Amino acid sequence: MKNKYFISTIILGLALTGCSKKAETQTAPLAQDGQKIEENRTDFYAGGNISEANDEFSKKFSELSTSVANKMANGDFTSSIDDINKLVEAYPARREVYYYRGSMLLGAGKPTEALVDLNKAIEMDEKHIDSYFVRANILQAKGDKAGAEADIKQAEALAKANNQLDPAMTERIERFREGLSK
Repeated sequence: MKNKYFISTIILGLALTGCSKKAETQTAPLAQDGQKIEENRTDFYAGGNISEANDEFSKKFSELSTSVANKMANGDFTSSIDDINKLVEAYPARREVYYYRGSMLLGAGKPTEALVDLNKAIEMDEKHIDSYFVRANILQAKGDKAGAEADIKQAEALAKANNQLDPAMTERIERFREGLSK
């Protein structure tokens, strides 16, 4: 049952992120013609193409997210991870790809690999609440209750700061803490 909830959460996240057209000013631009993002960064921003870059990423992410969601719903994490690896290779400067790959790796029973990706996602975006929740699950499973609690505290602080500490978020935090106390 816990796995079904986890999978549903990831699928919903994939769908929502894939549909997002919001331009993020801190997001690095997309690679062009196989160039590394870092090589193309200055020219791409100078051309004012941030929105275009985000639209291209959203389109490609949406294309793969449908495939990934279907595979995950059928429990095929390996193929899902292969699909998201393509996005990581194409868009290594996007936090989303590390968050979703880390989530999928956790669902596939690979918590050590998942932790690497979630650490990267948090390094890239210290304000992404869900990355802290998923990483807290991994830390809890590894027996690091202090680390898990620290991530939950950070998620709670971010939720408060962003006016996202609604009853659903509060319940999510309380349920996690109840699990830590067992």
